Amino acid sequence: MYERVFASLIRSDFGSESCHETARRFFGTDRVSFAAVDGTDYARPLFDLVVFFGGSYAARGTITYSETGPPKVEYEDHFLKSGRALSSCVPVYVNEVPEIDQSFIQPGEVSEISLTRPLTDEAIANNSTVANWIMTFSEFYLAYRLAREEDGPRILLLDRSLATMLASLIYDTSRRKLWKSNGALVGLEVDGLAIDINDLAYARHHLDNPALDLPPPRGDYLRYRCLLEIERRGRLTSADLYPKLGIKEDDRQKRVERFLAKLIKEGFLEETEGTYTLRERYHKTWPRVRKLVETYGHRMFEERPKQNPLQVMKNGTLHWLTTQDLSFLTLFALNLLVEECWKRRICSWD
Repeated sequence: MYERVFASLIRSDFGSESCHETARRFFGTDRVSFAAVDGTDYARPLFDLVVFFGGSYAARGTITYSETGPPKVEYEDHFLKSGRALSSCVPVYVNEVPEIDQSFIQPGEVSEISLTRPLTDEAIANNSTVANWIMTFSEFYLAYRLAREEDGPRILLLDRSLATMLASLIYDTSRRKLWKSNGALVGLEVDGLAIDINDLAYARHHLDNPALDLPPPRGDYLRYRCLLEIERRGRLTSADLYPKLGIKEDDRQKRVERFLAKLIKEGFLEETEGTYTLRERYHKTWPRVRKLVETYGHRMFEERPKQNPLQVMKNGTLHWLTTQDLSFLTLFALNLLVEECWKRRICSWD
């Protein structure tokens, strides 16, 4: 199969001249900066506490592309002075860890602690995923912050597959019935407006790129693509919507009609004489989600906390951010990172 098929698909070498030309065309220069982001985490029992630590670090350098030889990589020498690093240390009483860590809840349960796992103090500390989620969020938040910098890196190197992480995070945030009961994000105010279930649902699939036809108008993405098209255009009928989605088949058009009816029932859309409009509050969903990620990322990793970094104030009461909330924040940070890379022509490798 290699000689017949794969030999034409897999490149085992490359020409320096074509590599140099590609770099010039994509980056506009043959010398570009890069950042390599990696993370670390640990959990340590300390008397009746568990201390969770998670952080990420970026090694910086430059790559120079040559017409006559392989690219030359130079690393910055003064990492401790010029490198970027984020970290957070979170102490939690042992008996409160299962309240934060959704991995202790078995499928089918709502918020009760599962009795199928041993819940000794040592077992809770060793099996908790809190530190790993803090680290994962810090990696994508740091990559997003680097991508946002005016003179930031043009190449980002991550130690995880973006495609695999996207699918994994979509799965981790798929239990819609638990969004409110097992997390603190629903009801949290951003710009004077509380985050609701629809905000979370809309932002989960927000990878908006018309040039690449994303999100694709099929499968689970179809309903969110309908919302994006209506948000872009302001007002659309279903007949206006079909050609923008590239849908001609009757069965697919009927599916769009079912989605539109469901979106009205869920409160996303308003319909007047066959014309659909996005409800006013959801026009600002994505900017509010961006502010949510930046606010809590900054508070968790970049400022000296006045309270536990995993606690948030909601309706006058302190609530724990759970691992479900951290998976949402990580997913949103990933989506923001991808959109920023599209906007600034940043190449991201994993």
